Amino acid sequence: MYSFSSPGILKEAFDVTLARDGPKWLLVTPKGNGFLETRQLAHLNHSSETVTYSEAKRPCFWFDSDWDRQPQPWSDLLAALLAIEPKAPLKGTGRTQKMSAEVGGERKAVEVEVMLDEDELCKVCYYCGDFETDRLGAETYSKVNGDGFTSTYSCPACTALPLKARNAQRSKRTSQS
Repeated sequence: MYSFSSPGILKEAFDVTLARDGPKWLLVTPKGNGFLETRQLAHLNHSSETVTYSEAKRPCFWFDSDWDRQPQPWSDLLAALLAIEPKAPLKGTGRTQKMSAEVGGERKAVEVEVMLDEDELCKVCYYCGDFETDRLGAETYSKVNGDGFTSTYSCPACTALPLKARNAQRSKRTSQS
């Protein structure tokens, strides 16, 4: 998992990473932090979960984060992500489009290309929605289905469950969305 920090993201207080949960692109913490309510910090393609692919077969999405739609005192999240050194997780494609959402109204979204490989993303359990951690000694998530950027994963707890129980977890999770 590739993690990074930036003065423009919560004043570089801790590392963050990207995660893909189906069509949702998320900014999450690679480890749990006791003072945060959730490891998910931002939904990066809040207004449109349409994902396309570049010529290099990398995912592209419209960056319109719920983070930037809320009044925040600290930063422009896209600018902070594009400025990460030595390896920015996203790159602008040069395309823009108007997006509209209940919070924040209409605004210009920028199309971005994901510059991380699938194995550099934080994995999300397809069944329960938990995020993989990069804590030392933590078990890794196993691939359930798909290839590359369409892969789905299962956490160790869900993998240990019978298939019927895993599917019940998935149903519960998707009904809450």
